Amino acid sequence: SVSDAGARAALVLDGDELIVKVAECVERAPTGSARYFLAVETAAGASAAVELLASGVSWTECSAGRRAQAKILRAQDCKVIVGELRATLPGARKASSSSQKQFVQATFLRLAGALA
Repeated sequence: SVSDAGARAALVLDGDELIVKVAECVERAPTGSARYFLAVETAAGASAAVELLASGVSWTECSAGRRAQAKILRAQDCKVIVGELRATLPGARKASSSSQKQFVQATFLRLAGALA
């Protein structure tokens, strides 16, 4: 769970879990800029936010509140194993708003291509 409103809990998903839904989302960052992330849902019902940070790709718990406040740009059903997705994601790099957007769009398209 989240200890305070500003913190996000790290989420550990098993590498063999199946992602069944993905949504491309954008929210307003505290600095006022746009922050892009993917909201993914597993077959077991876990919900995670996948986003590009300066430290690399982050998988955090995606609360209903965060999803409700974000604008969903597009959503798609998919069938992708968590471990397979992790293996294709980039390492640490500069995480500007535009690079976050490019990461989210490319990853969404990769997941959406793995349709049920």
